Amino acid sequence: MGWTGDTQVFSATASYLADTYAFYRKYLYDMYQEQLLADGMVPEIVPTFGPTKCSCAWGDAACIIPWNVYLFSGDKTILESQIESMKAWVDYIRRIDGDHHGWRQIFHYGDWLALDRTGAAANSVYGATDEAYIADIYYAASAQTVAKAADVLGLEETRQEYQEIADRQWRAVKEEYFTSTGRCAVKTQTGLILALKYHLSENEELTKQMMKKLLRDNKNKLNTGFVGTPLLCNVLTDHGMTDAAYRLLLNEEYPGWLYEVKLGATTVWERWNSLDENGHVSSTGMNSLNHYSYGAVLEWIFCHAAGIDVTEQSPGGRVMRISPKVNRGLGYVKAVYDSACGCYQCGWEILGDNKITVTVTVPFGGRAEVVLPLAPESVYEDKENPLFEDVENGICRVKAGEYEVAYEASQPLKRKYSIDSTMEELLNHLDIRAFLSQMMEVDMIPDIAYGLSLRDVAKTFAGEIKPEEAQMLDIALANF
Repeated sequence: MGWTGDTQVFSATASYLADTYAFYRKYLYDMYQEQLLADGMVPEIVPTFGPTKCSCAWGDAACIIPWNVYLFSGDKTILESQIESMKAWVDYIRRIDGDHHGWRQIFHYGDWLALDRTGAAANSVYGATDEAYIADIYYAASAQTVAKAADVLGLEETRQEYQEIADRQWRAVKEEYFTSTGRCAVKTQTGLILALKYHLSENEELTKQMMKKLLRDNKNKLNTGFVGTPLLCNVLTDHGMTDAAYRLLLNEEYPGWLYEVKLGATTVWERWNSLDENGHVSSTGMNSLNHYSYGAVLEWIFCHAAGIDVTEQSPGGRVMRISPKVNRGLGYVKAVYDSACGCYQCGWEILGDNKITVTVTVPFGGRAEVVLPLAPESVYEDKENPLFEDVENGICRVKAGEYEVAYEASQPLKRKYSIDSTMEELLNHLDIRAFLSQMMEVDMIPDIAYGLSLRDVAKTFAGEIKPEEAQMLDIALANF
């Protein structure tokens, strides 16, 4: 038996790690057999026995998994096999939703096991993100996916029908949950991540600033559950916040992935606090210590840290987008992805203060579009390096082969801190935050001050920093 929600959030990650085609094809066949007995409803567990219920994000596996299998395999027959299942799920929602948004009004798991419900007990399972908001978004997204699948299959009438459902539902989400100026009413990490992923706000810059504030207020830690966590780092990077994604990944305190590793975990847990800080099993219940859902962060590691990006423009990896994102805190990455087209590899390493080496392998029959991280314009002038035979707008188009390049980064890889750094830059560094907290109430700093330098904040709230104090602070901050 397999929980549908867990399965769908991990489906892309699983497809980076292994050839999942046969497994998912069988799972999806079983899913459709259940749907045929339940008027299109997708049960929470497949295969299931006896009475069951469904939920958004869980049942949407009927649309998400086939699309991911298609993207990773390049084989549209999976869509041919599942298009009726995909339609049946959306049609099931449509009947419940009716003209009065009935889908919002029934049970949904929501952002399961999120940590953001104020005043919740330690064993709480429900997050703070409005379940109706999540349900409406997943309804629209599934209808959109059916339309995209129909387009691949050349089913124009089906494409048009389900695109109209998606468009209507996107409008309903915006009318219900967004102001005319683009402010999202669902002010949780998961709520804003969904808004950014599906471009729901008329003012995405505002949504990004709201997201940054939530992370900042939570000391750059996540509090997301089964819906938000698998999307979190991907969406942050897609919207120019890769540094924030790396801070979440590399955080060793609770809650976070490395908190589990530091306590000896070799598998991902069901809850962020399945073990307490002393290594004891917590009293929250449901403490599976081998529960892969939060392990979906590996999709971000493959796609963005290593940069091997499976795109809708080239399903199956015939043309792979390779665009790694480097980070001094990690320092080194090497990833191998055995695609339907062959084995792609990408690795990078930071050497010394500011040197980056990048290696790329493209399989026979494949091609790649390589975007080098923080590369200066001068690096592309080395025409003796086969990586640079065909370059346009910073994109290196290469065929099968092995490639390597080393260069000095176009900007410092190690951030230098001083009293003229902004408060946001300083407080994003946990050690600097702890250092400054000995001198000031860092949690009391108003939002408007985060864009100001430490020098200006001190001047505004406590008076001018004396020259000798400024020198001492600069020396201390330079050591971080």
